[in-house]
Amino acid sequence: REGDLVKMVAGVHVDDIDKKRLQSLLRGPLKTTVTLTVVRGTEVLYLTIERTPFGPAAQKKQRHEAVE
Repeated sequence: REGDLVKMVAGVHVDDIDKKRLQSLLRGPLKTTVTLTVVRGTEVLYLTIERTPFGPAAQKKQRHEAVE
């Protein structure tokens, strides 16, 4: 959500890491999970998300599947 602050990815604090390191933490084999620690206002959320295809090719495939 807008305003959410991602503080940790896979147990690693991300406040002071560079973009490439952050990307490497988020990326991984498809269908595997990664845990995010997110601050939303005064609430701390621990979210486990599944890695899925991302980017223009994935969006095009999703649009195609929605039409079928």
